Amino acid sequence: MSGSAPGARRLWLGLAAAVLLLAAWLALQRLPPGALPGMPPAALSQGLAVLAAFTAAFVLDGAIRRWLWHGLLGEEGRSRVPEIVIGLASLGGYGLTALLVASMVLGLDVTAVAATSGVVAIVLGVSAQQTLGQVFAGLALNLSRPFRIGDSLQVDGVWGRVVQADWRAVTLRTYEGTLVTLPNTLVAAARLTNLQAPDDILRHAIAFVVEVDTPPGQVQAVALAAMAGMENVLATPAPLVLFKQYEDRGLLYEALFWHRDPNLYILRRDEVGQALWYAFRRAGIPVAVHRRLLAGPDGAGMGGPAPRRQGEVAALLHETRLWGDLPDAELAAFAERARTVSYAAGEIIMREGEHGGAMFLLLDGAVSVRLADPAGGEREIYTQQRGEICGHMSALTGAPRFATVRAAGPVTLAAFDKTSLAPLVEAHPEMVETVAQEILRIHQAERELREMSPMFEALESERDPLRAVRWLVDRIHGHFRGGKSNGPA
Repeated sequence: MSGSAPGARRLWLGLAAAVLLLAAWLALQRLPPGALPGMPPAALSQGLAVLAAFTAAFVLDGAIRRWLWHGLLGEEGRSRVPEIVIGLASLGGYGLTALLVASMVLGLDVTAVAATSGVVAIVLGVSAQQTLGQVFAGLALNLSRPFRIGDSLQVDGVWGRVVQADWRAVTLRTYEGTLVTLPNTLVAAARLTNLQAPDDILRHAIAFVVEVDTPPGQVQAVALAAMAGMENVLATPAPLVLFKQYEDRGLLYEALFWHRDPNLYILRRDEVGQALWYAFRRAGIPVAVHRRLLAGPDGAGMGGPAPRRQGEVAALLHETRLWGDLPDAELAAFAERARTVSYAAGEIIMREGEHGGAMFLLLDGAVSVRLADPAGGEREIYTQQRGEICGHMSALTGAPRFATVRAAGPVTLAAFDKTSLAPLVEAHPEMVETVAQEILRIHQAERELREMSPMFEALESERDPLRAVRWLVDRIHGHFRGGKSNGPA
């Protein structure tokens, strides 16, 4: 027991007094009769008994202060119980001790005093019934410890962070920025949900309705893929997409996902909700809504394919290094084969290590190009803006993606798959040479990316740029003809 701990000094003083009283009592027992003339032994015994009783009350008060008020009900060296309550408890203990001494030691009749005290206590109890209820409810909450300062709670329809909890009430700061004070009696009786116990991981659910013609397996696959790519959605526990029930509008599903920090649930719901919308739109899965209210003039409602932007795509392609030399007619035909897709902020457009896939032209927004960090997570190496192309090296050569590309915000892209690219590769062998030169330029300008791609590792060993270009040309032709080249020879 530390001498500086609250209540410890009382314990030491009380124990010292008890030792002195014990010594005095032993000395009194050894005195011969008449050794203290004018001082009856009975009076001395009574005096020692009175002192012993109040010394015991003093020690008990110190122990209660040390291990209850500042121990079990304490936090960071302070008691969560108000000093007035601690003082009243001490006063009540000494008052009870005085009654016991008067009755048992001095032999006085304390019936009238006790009766008067009982009447006073009843009057005070009735007049302060609500306040006493709050005090005892506060004590019960402090003993059970269902929450701590800073925890996020849901109490009686109120959601907020605990900023204060005292003998009378609990104060929450809501997410609107206001303070709500709830009486302890209400908190103790209401259903209390601590969103940060036992940890700060929270499960959230987003319900959506899909038209009945869409296979449930497809809906679940698309929704799971969308959530799996979100940085703030936990991989463990894994997200779930569950069929709930049949409704008049279609099939009701629920997307379940886990995230950290319940205080950010609004942002996480927004992120996942947007990702689901974009994923369903790309997949052509119609979300069931009141179409007469939301449909545009062309009748396209939510969940339909994205609008086509061939003229804009052709104009942007004309400005690129790869496709700018193509005749306008062929550029227009190439743009006609593009598929317009949209992604929400944070969604993965392509993942590092995946094979092949589409080439993308940015129409709106920006993307973040990232590499896997050996320490965990991802690190951004650069961003791309409107009019730039990404994914063309993998789409043209069949090599694995050397980086992960995430949407830096809401983005719209024109996607060109292998089928769209094949006619140009076959009709324009000279264009393949230009593409190979461009890949080599990117390879030489971004040396830090080479170790992340097997194709770059193969190019790194080739010292002759002309041989490297020839190998890339062969690789592109081999990819579209079904063949494969192992590396520069």
